[in-house]
Amino acid sequence: MATETLRPNAAGDETNIEEQFPSSGAHWDKVDESAQDEDTFVQSNEVAYERDFYDIPDSTSSGTINGITVYVRCYTSEPATQASAKIAIKSGTGAGAPDTPSESGGKTLASSITWETFSHEWLVNPATSAAFTWDEIDKLQIGVALRRSQTIFSPQTRCTQVYVEVDYEPTGTVVTPPTLALIITTYVLVLGWDVSPGGRRPIIKSKLSDYTVSDKFKMPARR
Repeated sequence: MATETLRPNAAGDETNIEEQFPSSGAHWDKVDESAQDEDTFVQSNEVAYERDFYDIPDSTSSGTINGITVYVRCYTSEPATQASAKIAIKSGTGAGAPDTPSESGGKTLASSITWETFSHEWLVNPATSAAFTWDEIDKLQIGVALRRSQTIFSPQTRCTQVYVEVDYEPTGTVVTPPTLALIITTYVLVLGWDVSPGGRRPIIKSKLSDYTVSDKFKMPARR
């Protein structure tokens, strides 16, 4: 198993979160850092969720994709009384443009003192209900949806980092089947089988060619 990490590198199809800090530049470059800085972020204090999507660079891996996990790092300026952050993706079919948004459930942030990292996993592509292909990863957009964290007042919910990890089995991965010697050793040590002709001690040989017809399997006598 291996993973490839991909981070925002351009704006996606939606840039709807109300504010960013600093105000210069684009939303995606506030959440693209590999080491969270918490000094740049997008934020919302609106009643309804606002959502951003971000493009990611093309992958450089190959193999069978097991699924993806998107991570975000968020913060609320006051103790939360309601969920105020969702993780989002937008995916498509093959090399076509992404056309299917999908979101996690809302997250209620635990503290107004520290930033919190959380994630959501997609084992299949929501656009196809099948495993992701690498073309679909290359067209994938990742994002976050934010709203204020209280119903009465309007504290801000912020996001400083968004990225995706692609979990896959690399091309050429070979699972080596167990040898006969390993199987016999397992029977002896785990199941208690006696494979010696006299039934007194196990025959464990290092090579398959070392075993002879006289090396018979016998269940141990009941005591």
